[in-house]
Amino acid sequence: MKKIFAWFSPSGILFILIGCLLFVFVFFIKNMSVEKSEKCTFETEAVVEKIVDSRNYDNERTHMPVYSYVYNGEPFKANGSISQKKPNVKVGETVKFFIDPDDPTDYYCPKEEKGDNLAFIAIIIMGVALFAAGIDSIRKEYQNNTEKNF
Repeated sequence: MKKIFAWFSPSGILFILIGCLLFVFVFFIKNMSVEKSEKCTFETEAVVEKIVDSRNYDNERTHMPVYSYVYNGEPFKANGSISQKKPNVKVGETVKFFIDPDDPTDYYCPKEEKGDNLAFIAIIIMGVALFAAGIDSIRKEYQNNTEKNF
């Protein structure tokens, strides 16, 4: 009796799903960044006031820049993104800053995102590799099952 799903390979399906999830993750994160850059249109400069070092739940060292800037004569402070890698900014450095005119506490700092593209490329490559491994696994399973039935 022929197997109804001769192509079914649980590991292949799993690899394809993980590969697709990685693509969705990268798309979602990059899309959020693009939306933020479109919303934050007022260009100004911010000074890196300090970099707060702390430890996360795994006891790994993290770094968070603290920015100060002025919008419409009013001073603001903003915490940058927390990262385990060394920040791309230094204390006292002046960086380009984009602010949302409707919400001056919402900002976009292009310098914070430098280097993130390499991580996204690595995740995309992993997604492609997993997707390809899944397709290959399904192909081999189909081939093995069709050879057995003929």
